[in-house]
Amino acid sequence: MNLLAKDLWGEFDIENISQKTPIYLLKEQASLLDKKTNNIIRGEVVSTPLLMSENSKLKSDRETQRIRKSYYNESKVKDRIVTVFNIVVPALKNYRFELLRTESIVAETFPILLKSFWQKRYNEIDNLNEFEAELSNILSEVKTKELLVNLIMRGQNQTIN
Repeated sequence: MNLLAKDLWGEFDIENISQKTPIYLLKEQASLLDKKTNNIIRGEVVSTPLLMSENSKLKSDRETQRIRKSYYNESKVKDRIVTVFNIVVPALKNYRFELLRTESIVAETFPILLKSFWQKRYNEIDNLNEFEAELSNILSEVKTKELLVNLIMRGQNQTIN
């Protein structure tokens, strides 16, 4: 008996799916940071699913809670993915500094919430161009550059022993 599986998925070409997503851009920038600093400091992108039952465990101020509430009330799917961009200093026992984080609904790429280490609340981003512009602002910000210089100096000083 020869039973061939009937394909019910319809036309579906994974070769033409764009790789450009917020997570892809973050990983791309992490790799560039590694190269720019000769791995004295490194970029690390970590994504963690946050299921609906775990959502209440996130700590936040009232404004962030308000933004999250309006953002997630628009969707019936409450499971989220939280992505963190860390700066890692290998010479300091892999010390990690959280530079920025994003949150989005697992089943959707946008909107996405984005927050850097110096911002008190998330910004809602609606498309890839907006995300790239905001990411550029965060990475080229004076506070970010000061942080990077400080971590590079500490990483270099640890390796001179």
